[in-house]
Amino acid sequence: MDIKERRLKQVLEKIFDFFSRLREPVDLFLEDDALEAYNKWAESIDLQIKNASNEEERDILGAVWTRLKDYVLKIAMLKHVNDNVDQLELLGKLKIPKSTIEYAIKIFEEYAKAAFKIIDLLQGHETDRILNLIKKHGGTISRSQLLRASGLNAQKLDAQLELLERQERIFEIIERTSCKPRVIYKIKERK
Repeated sequence: MDIKERRLKQVLEKIFDFFSRLREPVDLFLEDDALEAYNKWAESIDLQIKNASNEEERDILGAVWTRLKDYVLKIAMLKHVNDNVDQLELLGKLKIPKSTIEYAIKIFEEYAKAAFKIIDLLQGHETDRILNLIKKHGGTISRSQLLRASGLNAQKLDAQLELLERQERIFEIIERTSCKPRVIYKIKERK
């Protein structure tokens, strides 16, 4: 066991001992400027959820980010306890400073960046699959054919098609028929 591992083990043992000896709950407080920083950040998260491009994205962001807002507070609490591990007996009330909240928010933001990279990769895989299906059909395919060939449900397919249209990789053509309009997608020629 190297020095870092021993130090981590000592810190965790001390924190565990402290919490296991508690007879009453520890109160968690944010200093005023820490509370202000947290609320400002939480409001920006709520705004991002509200401004999501579609309902599915809004639902996903809402579910994940609402839970992660709680985790930011937990990370801040653990960091504060860790930073003060040698004085734990004096910590009847945990008063978390702004710098600790900012640290916890930074951890969340790094996590969110990594998560969105993974989501983009997964979506990229789906969009590539959709583009290949359109190419296999001579560069033009109806929405109903694409729905059957892709195996995606209508909502997921529409989200991917919307993404491809925003990226200007495909465009939509609406053909008038005797029954109902037929939606066709065509690959946009690159200049």
